[in-house]
Amino acid sequence: MLPKVHFEKLLFVLPDQIPQKILEPGKLDLAIQVDGLQEMTVESLERYFLLFSNSRHFYSKNVVAKYLPSHAGLEIPASSAPLSLGRSVEICDIWNIADLENCYMKHLDSYKPECHDIVFSRLDRLFPHYCSFVSKRNASRSDD
Repeated sequence: MLPKVHFEKLLFVLPDQIPQKILEPGKLDLAIQVDGLQEMTVESLERYFLLFSNSRHFYSKNVVAKYLPSHAGLEIPASSAPLSLGRSVEICDIWNIADLENCYMKHLDSYKPECHDIVFSRLDRLFPHYCSFVSKRNASRSDD
């Protein structure tokens, strides 16, 4: 359990709620985004990535690509709406490790914030169509 004094330091925001003062480089230690990058509009992603790029560190856990319901054994019609959202619109066979590895590398390229280097990444052991990564703002940036 996070003590109240530390919990009060956390800020949960939607794209239109991001305060301008935390968009300044180096004002935010860590930005975290879990399970939503693939479902955002380009406009929402652009706003969030201003925040992610200017934070000192960024943690992400998201699916590496789109997949069809039939890939998960579901017999329902696929909706095209979610397939067009996010930066990764490629469809991946989530049961094919070679396909996942290819999508994983593309995911890292697509979702690594500008001015950041990836310091850790891996496919999830239990759900290999998910990827976790941590990136750190480049030390060469003079605006921190």
